[in-house]
Amino acid sequence: MAGFNMMALMNTASQSEAAKHPYELKTLPIDVIIPNPANHYSMAGIDELADSILIAGRVLQNIVVKAADADGRYMIISGHRRHLACQKLVADGHAEFANIAALIENEADENMRELMLIYTNSTARELTDAEKMRQAQRTTDILKQIKADGKLDAPIRETVARMLNTTSGQLARYAAIANNLTNPDLKEAFEQEKIGVSVAYESSRLSEDEQTKIADRLHTEGAVTIRDVEEVKERETPKQERTTQSTTETPSIAQPPPEESETAKYPRENAAAQEQDADFPYTTKSPEAYAVMAVYGELKALRESYQGAAQRAIAVADNTRGAANFTAAAEYVETLMEIVAQEMADIEAEEGAT
Repeated sequence: MAGFNMMALMNTASQSEAAKHPYELKTLPIDVIIPNPANHYSMAGIDELADSILIAGRVLQNIVVKAADADGRYMIISGHRRHLACQKLVADGHAEFANIAALIENEADENMRELMLIYTNSTARELTDAEKMRQAQRTTDILKQIKADGKLDAPIRETVARMLNTTSGQLARYAAIANNLTNPDLKEAFEQEKIGVSVAYESSRLSEDEQTKIADRLHTEGAVTIRDVEEVKERETPKQERTTQSTTETPSIAQPPPEESETAKYPRENAAAQEQDADFPYTTKSPEAYAVMAVYGELKALRESYQGAAQRAIAVADNTRGAANFTAAAEYVETLMEIVAQEMADIEAEEGAT
């Protein structure tokens, strides 16, 4: 993945503005510096940071602030923890830290300022999964606005992935968690790092009642795993639905196994037809979108193949263990399908913005 150039993005977005020096270095009293309300990152470790500054004798990295407002105050873009550490040192009697070196950012675009806040935090500190999720969501929203204003030509999700040093698949998982993990206890557990991205993502695919069962297990046992999520999902699958599927879709024991469909045998040759499926309602003509739709069609064919194999394992060989393995494989492929579908939704949104 190519490295992300924040300054290049700022130059592109600001190219219509009058030329001016982007930064001005000044020493500012800490009392005229105020926090940024858009900063939602953890402020843990201030005592340790203050000790490090005291040992070094100064703040080794300049903070970055916005130009002064009408009241002469400078809002922080980057350096909230350094500012708090200096405040602590002054309160502890170290008056030499009452002033701090700051780079004053002359960028007038609020979107670019917030992007700088996000970018500096993504590169300068260790973030929790929840913080990374919020970063991804907010960065996507800002870049959509910048693109709508005609100041960005690059694909949004690729820009987000490069900016945050992650992948499109991980961004899709973050989006699913943000939008579909509705149980408040699970959301809090994700915030507090009691569950990771994988468990949070798999839980986001469950119904509200199923999410409640996962939250109850977390409260009772203190931890949950992906297997716990899978067990809840399996238990909540209506038995009647499984019986109906077995009666209508599986052959009797006396019958030979049905041949695989042409779609399952030759997924690539049938991709064009598969990509028009009703459960994949995105339509576009771009080469990138066509490729993504083809992948979706192949994954769907693979899922159907695994599902058919699971049914035949029960109907023909009465092999419940084999059937369970095939079913698990089909569910995994379905997870990949959801990620690809999110990719396609992003492409459609971007095309609609151009």
